[in-house]
Amino acid sequence: IAIPGVKKEPVDDAPKNNDTARNDDTPRNAPAPKGSGTSLTLITSATKKGWLEAQVERFNAEKGGNVRIEYIETRDALQAILHGKQKPTLWSPSAPLWATRLSEKWAEDHGGNALVNDSDPNTYRVYLRTPIVFVTTKQKAGYLRPLLSGPKAWSNLADLSAGKKKLPGSSRPFLWAHADPIKANSGFLTLGLLLDAYVQSTNGAVTPEQAASSGGFAAYLRKVEATMPLDAAVREGSSALMKAFIADPNRYDVITAYESAALEAAVKDPDLAVLYPSPTVVSEQAVVLINGDWVTPDQKDQAAELLTFLGGEDSLRDGVNTHFRPTRQSASVSLSPEIARRRAQGFQQTFTSVEVPSYEALNTSAALWNKVVGQR
Repeated sequence: IAIPGVKKEPVDDAPKNNDTARNDDTPRNAPAPKGSGTSLTLITSATKKGWLEAQVERFNAEKGGNVRIEYIETRDALQAILHGKQKPTLWSPSAPLWATRLSEKWAEDHGGNALVNDSDPNTYRVYLRTPIVFVTTKQKAGYLRPLLSGPKAWSNLADLSAGKKKLPGSSRPFLWAHADPIKANSGFLTLGLLLDAYVQSTNGAVTPEQAASSGGFAAYLRKVEATMPLDAAVREGSSALMKAFIADPNRYDVITAYESAALEAAVKDPDLAVLYPSPTVVSEQAVVLINGDWVTPDQKDQAAELLTFLGGEDSLRDGVNTHFRPTRQSASVSLSPEIARRRAQGFQQTFTSVEVPSYEALNTSAALWNKVVGQR
């Protein structure tokens, strides 16, 4: 039985070419993109507002584009597109697996016609990426690093939650948290790590799809998440949980978060520290062209130009400025210098990761989590 394999992430290593800085005096009379006479809609979630919104505004201003962003949470957007309530030209879901699911489900319901071609770089592109990390304080990191940086991280979290292992100097139960996986992608991906760890613990006796609804995985979740508080920050999602930890680092002993969010916080708080699960999973910022019969040739042309624009050096440099790792690196587009500056806080250039489990497995496991943990 195939188990998701561990792979070594590409090293954010030496650049391969030199770039010129952005020319802020770009002429405004540059040729308009093909299809710019018509408007098109790009759907994304509000949590991805920063980089993507800024680049679309720049595309419209500098290239004469006519792209409008509509903010709809990924799960709701999936259903809206499937049921014909939304007919976008482009979609940037919280993770690429949602685009895969859209295409699979659409094909099931519409005679095999796929809405997304994930093998065509002209219609499907990943621009930025960031791994899931544990966030804690420097004081606690010394004790937690050997426990949470290896393959037994999740069983060690269970032991910490049960009091079998104790933080030195702590007088209260160990508290760790992740965002609600029903509402937040960071929680969804954390659940993927828990599912993968459980499958590994069975030595291949079950697949992720089989495990996701099993009694064994339900018991595993109850054990690992025994003391996880289901407070407002957890319920509200990734950003709210990170803000709550920053406001009061003693509120939780450890949380999971995006490396990008942790880097942003670490710049302001030198006491913040991170640990990398081994393996971890990676969140990717992708934009896909929807191959629906409602998308006109002019809209496809303009969308293709936007996809190319987003992959340009200037756009990727802006992504690095928001603490994401670019998929394509160069002399001026690399997160390596920032990571090196924060090495004392635990940030590292390389890590191991597993492929995110399938949508089917993750969606089923999220429903199970909601039943055994989310509604307790």
